[in-house]
Amino acid sequence: MKNLSDFTNEIIPIEKFSMKWRFTEEKYDVLPNIHLNQLKPLSEKGANFIWNHVSKIQLHKDYPFQNGLFRFIETIEYFEGKESYIRKWLYRRAIPFNENCFLSWQPNTGMVVPWKIFIKYFDSFNYYNDQLTLFNEDLSWSIVFDKDKIYWGTNKNYRA
Repeated sequence: MKNLSDFTNEIIPIEKFSMKWRFTEEKYDVLPNIHLNQLKPLSEKGANFIWNHVSKIQLHKDYPFQNGLFRFIETIEYFEGKESYIRKWLYRRAIPFNENCFLSWQPNTGMVVPWKIFIKYFDSFNYYNDQLTLFNEDLSWSIVFDKDKIYWGTNKNYRA
């Protein structure tokens, strides 16, 4: 991979994805095929590229985001039972529904997914003990899920 838009060769079938259980098992969540087919799990190489990209640009240098990287930063508390509120909060970020989001859990675990699908199933993508970073290709925004808080950084002025 040379850049983020070049991830197509690194997509693997959901069956080979280490976190497939989040989206395919009744105990957790079973996404309809029309939504499951929009998930683009990445190979270890693809996930590592995203992880290294986040490190290279020093996104988390000053946690949650590098000082000065974003003009606007918001934080919201995250806890069980607040899913509907969080979903609405995510929706109000005014990100186009079809915009691809790059998800990074670990150096070897990543995915690309449309924003609309992420909002709908955010609680399947993120579990309480996860640390999940999302961002778009031009890094005009990023979201970090970290246990009991969600951080949103952007350079766009918007009304939420």
